[in-house]
Amino acid sequence: MNYDFKKDVDFIFTVSGNDLTSLAEKIGISKRTLLYALEGNPSPQVLEKTYSYIYKSGYVLSEAKNELFLESLTGNEKLFYHGSRYGIDQITADGSRLTSDFSRGFYCSESLGAAVSFVEEYQSSSVYAFKADLSGLKTFEFDCDLDWMLAISYFRHKLSNYQSHKYISSILDKLSGKDVIIAPIVDNKMFEILNQFSNGEITSVQALHSLSASRLGKQYVFKTSKAINSLIFLDRYYLCDEERSHSILSSIDRNKIIQTKLDLAKREYRGKGKYIDEILK
Repeated sequence: MNYDFKKDVDFIFTVSGNDLTSLAEKIGISKRTLLYALEGNPSPQVLEKTYSYIYKSGYVLSEAKNELFLESLTGNEKLFYHGSRYGIDQITADGSRLTSDFSRGFYCSESLGAAVSFVEEYQSSSVYAFKADLSGLKTFEFDCDLDWMLAISYFRHKLSNYQSHKYISSILDKLSGKDVIIAPIVDNKMFEILNQFSNGEITSVQALHSLSASRLGKQYVFKTSKAINSLIFLDRYYLCDEERSHSILSSIDRNKIIQTKLDLAKREYRGKGKYIDEILK
């Protein structure tokens, strides 16, 4: 599951109209280094320089490939994306941390932009693209609702005083035996709001109105081997420094919107909804 470096360079070679020597010069490497990389040995420096040149030339390969993959889907197939800081050797159902949104699993998003946002601060990070047909799998989908907030707060160990509450148990029962869990994505800014809710600082209504501002889309957590085996690898997208910088700016803007909506929700919905200790009394 690695970069299709040769295919990507062949593309820019064709559309730029440069010969190999000129292309290598514009990338900022020697022709010999480029030829060596095309044989399957691109160094981290060559990857950054090459994909940076492609991006600065106005070609957003990840988005373009995404459109082509969407057009090639058949039946019930969907596209999924997984952001990785350092790369992945294999996919397993027991990956990720126990304190992730839904504990162990392989986490994917339905949005390329969301996957990028989770690794945008890390050099040499990348996004893996997959397709899968979930129709033969056992799934459970959360809405942006109270059950969703409680589930994530529970799995992130923020409800230690309510571990055995019957409401929490009823949510966990719904997830038992499922191959894939589908839910709205929670990033760090959103979790700050969930943390305020689980700490009893804001009500459920205030929290939900704030969280609805994110628009990061859904996450798909592949929890079993059967679910993992449904994933078909399509490509790995390199994220050059400039592309990551653009994503960081978008995240900053989104966080401002979420914070502003939280401040408005605290005022507009004061006294509406219930606090955590009222819900789990």
